[in-house]
Amino acid sequence: KERVAALPEASMDIKLEIHPYPSRLPEEKERVAALAKIVLDKVETEYTGTTDVSGPLDAILQWSQSIDGNTKGWNGKTQMDVLPLSLSSEFYPQFMAVRWLALDDTYISADANADADAVAAAAGAYSTLLQRYALSVLYFASSGDTWDRCSRISSSPCEGEDMAVEGAGGRRFLGNSSECEWEGITCSRKDGTIWIELTSNNLSSQPGNSIIPMELVLLKKKIQLLWLSSNLHLHGTIPDYVGEFSELATLSLFDTSLSGTIPDSLLKLKKLTALRLHNTSLEGTISSHMGNMKKLSWLWLHGSHLTGLIPSELGKLRELNALTLHGNDFDALGEFPQEICSLKKKKNLLHLWTDCTDIEANREGTVKEDGGDSEEMKHTCHCCTRCLVRDDHVGSSE
Repeated sequence: KERVAALPEASMDIKLEIHPYPSRLPEEKERVAALAKIVLDKVETEYTGTTDVSGPLDAILQWSQSIDGNTKGWNGKTQMDVLPLSLSSEFYPQFMAVRWLALDDTYISADANADADAVAAAAGAYSTLLQRYALSVLYFASSGDTWDRCSRISSSPCEGEDMAVEGAGGRRFLGNSSECEWEGITCSRKDGTIWIELTSNNLSSQPGNSIIPMELVLLKKKIQLLWLSSNLHLHGTIPDYVGEFSELATLSLFDTSLSGTIPDSLLKLKKLTALRLHNTSLEGTISSHMGNMKKLSWLWLHGSHLTGLIPSELGKLRELNALTLHGNDFDALGEFPQEICSLKKKKNLLHLWTDCTDIEANREGTVKEDGGDSEEMKHTCHCCTRCLVRDDHVGSSE
């Protein structure tokens, strides 16, 4: 309350939510600590990347050890009072995930009154604990309780709840079932790969964070599909650790509040076939090294704030079927790169959309013949399948 009172008057419309900690018994604090320790041990033995996924878990353990063994540190306190600022803000999703696993997850441990040792034993025996932890962090990092469907809140609709089968998703997130049965999560029984498809579900997050929670790197060898698109209140940047998702085949973050630039680490994803980042606030340039992503078939970057030159190296993407670049702020230097046009001549590139003037073959029939400022017509393009000006695509989710 003191921090809010110190804010400028213009900021006072911020809604302050102080969530009461549901139980303040030392035994439950010990369960949280024990669960955090088990997850931390598994991270240290199973995760081989460079992202600091241990940091939040270390902070949770340090917090739990700072409270004495009686109810004095808990009684009458709220969660925001008890937790240090790092846990109540920066590491809040991780803390909530650990707390849920320790106190509320009846799928791992059916005994709600189990002591810390029993909780630790049950969690340690659960073969996909890190997977369940990572997906739980994703839930809390994207304000899961306010999702439109299949949140843990019983009042949110979840049509597939009674029909879900193992590995096919459809049940409530954080429900009493395998995480592979949660809404939007699909796990392969054959090789353990995971699809995460949470489009159009009112995911939201605060600006200044990564749009992809770092705990998902714990599943870097499993995730093949990651779709978080059409969630307009989902903020953040593409993190450098996206380069660790070595099996990722399709990434969709369009129609979100994605900001920042396209990191070089994303260009390391050699198995990526579809990259959809359109209608966001992305800025910066397109790296010429994107031409080395040989498996790319779909590259949709329109409706953002990208600048610089359209790299001719995109012409090396022999598998490219669709490329959309319109609605950006690229430099106009005459003719559209002929290296890219050559892909269309080889009948691989079927859809090529950009801000351009003069089109030779307009198979999709949507050239704007009048209205609009010719200065906005970015390139001369004789190979584009669709030329657009600003009025054609502003507000469009195509």
